[in-house]
Amino acid sequence: MCGIAGFLHRDSTAADKKILGAMVHSIAHRGPDDEGLYTDDAVGLGARRLSIIDLSSAGHQPMIDEDSGACIVFNGEVYNHKELGQRLSLGDLKSKTDTEVVLKSYLRYGPGCLDHFIGMFAFVIWEPKKKRLFGARDRLGVKPFYYSFQKNTFFFASEIKSLLAAGIDPRPDLKSIGQYLTFGFYDHKEETFFEGIKQLPAAHTLTLESDGRFQMTKYWDLRSQDESPSNIALDSISLVKKSKDFLELFEDSLRLRLRSDVPVAVHISGGLDSTLMLAGLNKLNGGQGSMKAFSYHYQEPLYDEKPYVEELTKLLGWEVEFHPLSSAEVPHLALKAMRSQEQPYPGIITLAKHKLISSELPFQAKVILEGQGGDEIGGGYPYYVGPHLLDLIRSGAAGAALKEIQKFSVKSIFRSLAAYYKGSRTADGTPFLQKHCLNRDFLHSLDRSFDFPAPFKSHLLNMQYRDILFTKLPRILRSCDRASMAYSRELRVPFLDHRLVEFCFFLPGTLKIRHGVQRFFIREALKTLLPTRLADLPKRAVVDPQREWLRGPLQRWVRELIESSSFSQRGIFDAPAVLREYDKYVKAPRVTTSFHVWQWLSIEMWFRTFIDK
Repeated sequence: MCGIAGFLHRDSTAADKKILGAMVHSIAHRGPDDEGLYTDDAVGLGARRLSIIDLSSAGHQPMIDEDSGACIVFNGEVYNHKELGQRLSLGDLKSKTDTEVVLKSYLRYGPGCLDHFIGMFAFVIWEPKKKRLFGARDRLGVKPFYYSFQKNTFFFASEIKSLLAAGIDPRPDLKSIGQYLTFGFYDHKEETFFEGIKQLPAAHTLTLESDGRFQMTKYWDLRSQDESPSNIALDSISLVKKSKDFLELFEDSLRLRLRSDVPVAVHISGGLDSTLMLAGLNKLNGGQGSMKAFSYHYQEPLYDEKPYVEELTKLLGWEVEFHPLSSAEVPHLALKAMRSQEQPYPGIITLAKHKLISSELPFQAKVILEGQGGDEIGGGYPYYVGPHLLDLIRSGAAGAALKEIQKFSVKSIFRSLAAYYKGSRTADGTPFLQKHCLNRDFLHSLDRSFDFPAPFKSHLLNMQYRDILFTKLPRILRSCDRASMAYSRELRVPFLDHRLVEFCFFLPGTLKIRHGVQRFFIREALKTLLPTRLADLPKRAVVDPQREWLRGPLQRWVRELIESSSFSQRGIFDAPAVLREYDKYVKAPRVTTSFHVWQWLSIEMWFRTFIDK
């Protein structure tokens, strides 16, 4: 696990070690254990190392292959590197690192080596004899990869701040800002909030020749798999088998992600995915052992998951450490997190994670396991119900659809259908967007035509596809990467093993939503490990007190930002309209969302952090 950075000049300009050093220094938090720089004529590669596998100097980066002279900088983990070293006949390896396995695999099999990797990664390989730069990002985009073309130079890095350290001018990308404010989308495309800085999309490679030829290729996509019928009839034997197959695959994903030469910890929440992860770890590990467990909480009864976490850990015999977040900590943490996150982030829940991981330092656990992704691959969001019902009706299973309809409230069904039909226009279909609060000229300048691909016959699969590749997961994964790496910690997400994603995604919809229960097959698998009452707990729609805090104890902070002269002079918002809307929000007897308020705060904090000088 590392931070990587570098550049390639298209002309004969010699590599500038001073610029390379500045780029690498700016991401020292991603790798405090070692630093390395490599230059070869017009190319510069740099790395900061967080030592996880093979702690010796044999894992130093940039790593050079003696025979070919090829050089790699690598960020992430290829969990099955031990097996690949043997299966791909890579010969004698000089280290026990996955970095060397990745380099050797590429030199032998080219880009086809990516098909064999199980893990999260972003890496760049320079082949001096061919004068070729090759880069790749993992299938789900767990690890980041940013790049920019500036005149005759290609720059790349794990974080945007590294590109800024190279001298790239931080200019706002108004199109991206506009899509965030009018659709609620961010982290959904190549462009970032910084003009001229892009991210390599998940499951893509790039090739850059020294003469300037540039090619980007997609090497994996869920749409290349077979689509299963949504209404397939499954008897009880088939249900049990599918749940068993899922559990075996999930346990293998966990087993691989326990590979580490440093201590491993687990972050526990009150959700179903976290519960399954802890139960699986308990089985594989034979109890807690030396593994540390921790959780955050808000000390707010309505949103506090602490009682559930305590019940779960007590049942399994685990000890857990809790770290509270108070409203008074938010203003300071929000700005600090923006510097790490580099773009708007999900909200106060992200701040709780920042505090939790920074508080975890005494444990000296460099690796953290988290349960991200279960909702997306298992069909857990409430707005998945409507698309699933449409699938049943379309396929002629009206009886099955009627039985499911009777299990859900009419209100929830209409909400999910509205969310689906608005899905290409808002982040999750909820009515949080306040376009009347935008500056009229800014709003009229925006391109408001926007759609995501819908490659499947199944409405449910199209909704999941959008969430996995464009909306929900990308922003969660970026938020998690920055929150963990800001404190030099590697975050592993076992639900996002690509084998597990493929298996779960194409399960019949009747396994994902059945008898009014969402993520049905996951709950059935969990029942083999824990009591039924823990597997059947309903999903909580709101898991943090952001709505109440932003209209209560954080009012002064909110007003300081939205009443500031800088906020009103940016040409983005209609400041009087924002203040009127915020007053309505504060005085309303009940509010259903705070996202629009968080949007205002995020944009102002982002400008102050990166643009205002």
